Amino acid sequence: MHEVRCATLNKLVERLSTFNGKGDHFEQLQKVFFMTFRSFASPSDIFHRLVARFEGPPPDSAIQVDDEELSNIRKAVCLHLKFWFTNHFRDFSMDDAFRREFQAWLAREEEYEKEHPRADSLIPYLARIVGKKMSVGSYQSLFDSSVMVENPPPPIVPTRWRGVEFTHLNELEIARQLTIAEYHIYAEVKPEELQDLAWSKAKLKSRAPNVLALIERFNWISSIFSTLIVSTPLLKDRKRVLEMIIKICMHCFEMHNYNATMAILSGLSASAVYRLKHTFGSISKESAKFLEKMNEVMSANQSYKVLRAVLAEANPPCIPFLGVYLTDLTFVEDGNQDKVMGMINFKKRILEYDIIVQVLKYQDLSYPYKLVRCALFSAPSLLCHYRSSSICTLLPFHAAFPLCLYLYIYVC
Repeated sequence: MHEVRCATLNKLVERLSTFNGKGDHFEQLQKVFFMTFRSFASPSDIFHRLVARFEGPPPDSAIQVDDEELSNIRKAVCLHLKFWFTNHFRDFSMDDAFRREFQAWLAREEEYEKEHPRADSLIPYLARIVGKKMSVGSYQSLFDSSVMVENPPPPIVPTRWRGVEFTHLNELEIARQLTIAEYHIYAEVKPEELQDLAWSKAKLKSRAPNVLALIERFNWISSIFSTLIVSTPLLKDRKRVLEMIIKICMHCFEMHNYNATMAILSGLSASAVYRLKHTFGSISKESAKFLEKMNEVMSANQSYKVLRAVLAEANPPCIPFLGVYLTDLTFVEDGNQDKVMGMINFKKRILEYDIIVQVLKYQDLSYPYKLVRCALFSAPSLLCHYRSSSICTLLPFHAAFPLCLYLYIYVC
């Protein structure tokens, strides 16, 4: 991998399909290329170039390859297409025209194989993989999977909602609902959303809907908790609310939901909340000790050194704090040009790959909690509507805000 620093797209595809399919170099180049190529080429363009390599040079070309070399190239192309189709299926499931083009090419090659069998061909193997994947159906949202999770712990919810206030809710269940709802967004983040700083550029924001949703959700959670605290007038009530919020934060941390943990801490660090010295001074020693620990663990000092160590040892399921990696990606983007001497700066793609892998590595294992469906409101823009809904006639006004946190709970 260290040998490929910059190259033209044709040379990258040539290098990609020259290996014999064995060794770390082949696998690493494959992983980096198929995760990052969307920043410099379209899926259709890459497919056409791989097909051109598979077919070999035309008879009148000055460059010819022998049968053994062409056979190895075809094996490499098939292995890459199999890897691409199974590991980045969204490229095919989200683009019907591209998927049909790929399937038509594969069908033609299958027919050719029947009439002109080729020794050691991987076309039949590729066709079986594609057929098996397509028989499962198109891409299914992990959100639906979380709703249908088997044997989840029973939700801890009030049997009746009349007269319910925030302090009547269970901290553990609020943390569960926050976590599974947030995991739904995190699990949908695609590699291309994390390239070219798409989340921060007006022209590219359409490429990063889930990253932007996580950022918006972070700000929303932070705002909701800080608003809840400062809108509680009496010290004893405010202390109780703060203790509950700290417990919710504690549960999120224990669940390895570091994004929500940081969002809650951000709300507690807001200037309007931070200045409530008497309120913070009245909380229990356990809560105060936990806050002190969290401020150390989640500190931005030395580029989040302590938090990075925690993330490195965290076992899934987990939702990492996105801000750490968005900062890293910003440094990579600002410090490295897209092209070097007119060629693709592949070294930059390797650096991006190393960071993106860290962001997405927890996507495969969901939390074993049931997202109680019957959604009411889940977006910050709906808070005002929620405050004016008929539900609020059953609740004290200050309870309306926190109930927005309790996403997807059926209010009867």
